[in-house]
Order: sequence, then structure tokens, then C-alpha cells
Amino acid sequence: MKRQRWVRRIGLRVIAAICLLGITGCQYTATPADLLLGPRETPENAALAAAVRDALPARAKLSLPDQDEAMSAVRKMDIDGDGRKEAIVTFITDSEDQQVLVLKEGSDGWQLWFIFGESSGYGIDWIDAADLDGDSQPELLIGWKQYMVPNGILNVYQIQSEKDYKVPPKPIAELEYTSAVLGDIDGNQRSEIVLIREEQQAKEDQLYGLMDRTLHVYRMEQGMITNTETVSLPSEVNGYYNLVVGKIAKNRYGMVADAGLGAHSSMTIMLAWENGGLVQVYPSRSSSEYDRSFNVYSTLSGDENNDGILDIQIMKEALDQPADAAMSELVLIDQRKQWDGKANFHVVMEQYVDYAGRYALRFPQTWYDQVTVRRPKDEEKGQLYVDIYEAASDKRLPLFVIHSTPLTDWHVLEQAWQDQGVQYSELVKGGGIVYAVEWEEPSEDWTEEERALYTGLQPDENELKRLFKLLPED
Repeated sequence: MKRQRWVRRIGLRVIAAICLLGITGCQYTATPADLLLGPRETPENAALAAAVRDALPARAKLSLPDQDEAMSAVRKMDIDGDGRKEAIVTFITDSEDQQVLVLKEGSDGWQLWFIFGESSGYGIDWIDAADLDGDSQPELLIGWKQYMVPNGILNVYQIQSEKDYKVPPKPIAELEYTSAVLGDIDGNQRSEIVLIREEQQAKEDQLYGLMDRTLHVYRMEQGMITNTETVSLPSEVNGYYNLVVGKIAKNRYGMVADAGLGAHSSMTIMLAWENGGLVQVYPSRSSSEYDRSFNVYSTLSGDENNDGILDIQIMKEALDQPADAAMSELVLIDQRKQWDGKANFHVVMEQYVDYAGRYALRFPQTWYDQVTVRRPKDEEKGQLYVDIYEAASDKRLPLFVIHSTPLTDWHVLEQAWQDQGVQYSELVKGGGIVYAVEWEEPSEDWTEEERALYTGLQPDENELKRLFKLLPED
């Protein structure tokens, strides 16, 4: 899940740092092509891996940008507009400088084209490419982190396909940023550079570390990168750690950002493109709606339900939580809301996510405001109890229990269930764990109305398998 991205980035950087490209004795069972380009071993991948190995400086180590989505030190993309993909390789020199080299494929195979002259001992943040001005010529973007300052530097390059570079190309723009993305923020079917920048507030406030934070939209026209919009953002935050751009409602475009508050809380803001500029639509200026933008834990807004429209994430308390429960004991539901393009936000998805158990249980719409979950008490067994909650009578009606059992213990548990006549279904196996459901049955003292409610909300085995998903391994 996206919430694990920060953990994943750390893990990938460690792996990349210790595994060298087959030239330093790293005990890595995959081929060089696997290490560079993914699990498929092909002649093309092997040839590229050999070319990268030859092009890297001595004792260089592969490196991964902090915002990399794949476990690969090589990304293939067309950066010069000739219709063929170049190989972009990120690495660390023996002096701990992080650099980027580019290989171009020709009739003689892959050849080193150039190595960017910029270097950073503090990390490469992200790499991407897009046609920013619609001339069919892509631009290459590389974000570099800097030492002891909040902002990194985003360099924008135009690469000429036929040029034999004796020195690396110079950037056509250098933009300071703390968060940056490429995306269509205004619906013109063209990518803009959207970034957040931090600047120290007035000198008398420096003692408190207060920062002014602004959102900037950069567009490219006639070879020039220009800042066309600047919007002030709420600055009473730790910093903005998530920024997404695109469609935010039907036929509406804009951005969503999440920011940290205090030790572990967060807030969310959404801006919409309207009448040639950006206006805030979430939270609204009313105090009740503004309060709803705060969450007790960090959130990651985006397109969680994959419908092409960005949503905001809200951490909602599950129904029937103990009034005296500590925050660490609260069971929270991951709720996603989308803007209707006018004045309201509607729930489009709810799910319970267990990061320790590595699974998510999505709620069908019929469960909203009727079904709740709880974790087992000390004397109970099972991973998660799923119940109907009747608010009027303050009564729970059990639906089923999720169990996660090590594969080595599964046969014993399954045999015990069979001996006891327990109704169960195996959902999925993964990571050495068997996930299974123990089906609950209506109690004899239930009313006819309660039995009907149970029948209407109880999923069958196939539906529950569809609702239950393992989290990806990072």
C-alpha cells in the first residue's frame, strides 16, 4: 500500500547501496539483467546490463531515487524524441556522489552517451520525462536533494537526439522544491510541473523554525519554463509529504496534498482549477468542514479505487469504539471521499487495512454505517472480528472472523475446525501465511429483523475473496 512507501524507499536504497552491478562481489542470486530491469531475463536485458557494467565508473554502486516506484536502478524512457528509449542509470561513486548516466542504443548496441555533471551526496529524489509543451519533444526532469536546506533542485533538460555530447547538457531550468510532480492540473491535456516550495519566514520567526509554503505551477512555452501560478498553502504544518495532480471530479482538475502535523497527525488540502486559477475546495472555510481535514495519523490521498479521479483519505473510527479507548487502541477505517465538483464530498470507498497482518478488507457499500470491526481480546483467537452494529440497541451481530495462520500450523487448525464442525473457507495464501474466514451463525435469540439484516449483509465465499486483498510486499 501507499502508506508503506516511506518504508519501501529506505529498504530499496539499502539494497541498491549494498548490491553492486556484478563487479563488487555482492552475493546476489539474480542475473545482472534481473537486478537492473526486473525479473525477466532476456537477451536484450543481458546486453543492457553488460553495457551498464562497462559504463559505470570503477567501484560505483547502483542507487535508487527516493521517489522510485520500481526496484530498478535503470529506467528506460525516450528522452530525446527519436521514438527509441534510452537507459537512465542512477548510481553512487566511490566518493559517495550520486550521479546519473545515460546510454543510447545504436547499431553497435548500447553506448554511454553522457553522465550528468551535477552530483549530490545527499540523494537523487526523482526522475521523470514528459512533453511539457506539446511539440513531441520530451523533457527530462531530475530532482536532486541538497544539504542543510529544505528545498531540493529540480533540473529540466532538453536532449537533442543527434548530438554527440562531449559534455553533459545544461538544464534549461533549475527549480527549488520540497515536493514536485508532473501532471495535468488544469485539464489542458498537457503536463505541468507542480511543486511546493518552503521559504524561511521573517527573521524574528526563525528561532521557531516557521516556514512559508507555496504551491507553484510551471509551464513550458517556446523553450522557456515559466512560473504561471503561485498559491499560498497553510504553513502551520511540519511539511507537505504527499502531492498528487490530475482529475479531482468529473470534468474538473486540480491537486491534493497531505501535510504532517505534530508527532503523527496530518491534514489534507484540495485545490481546483477554476476560472484560470486555483481555488481551495477542501477543506471549506466553514469551521466544521475545516476540522474534518485533520486526521489522527498520516494519510496518503490519491486514486485508491483506480477510477481515474483523485480522492482524499480520511481515517474514520470504526463503529462502536470504547469511549475510554486510547488513541493507539482505536480501530480505524480507511475512508476515501471524492468531490462532486460543486460543494460536497461523497464516500467512494471504505476498507480496513491491517499493516501488521499485511491485508486489507474492503467494505461493500451496503456495509457503510452498519458493519464494524474489532481486534480480538487477549483470550480470543482470530485476526479480526467483523460484526453488524445496531446503534439503536447498541448490539453487535457477528458476521465472520478473519484468521491468519502460519502455513506450518494451518493443517492442525484446519483439522480442529473440521472435527468441531466449524464453518470456514480458505481465502488466500501468501508470505507463509494462510488467511481464512470462520463464518458466524445467527443466534437463537435473534429477532426476525436481525436475521434478515444478517442475511443481507453476510457475503458469500466468492464475494469475500474479492473484498479481501493481500498488501504488496515491499
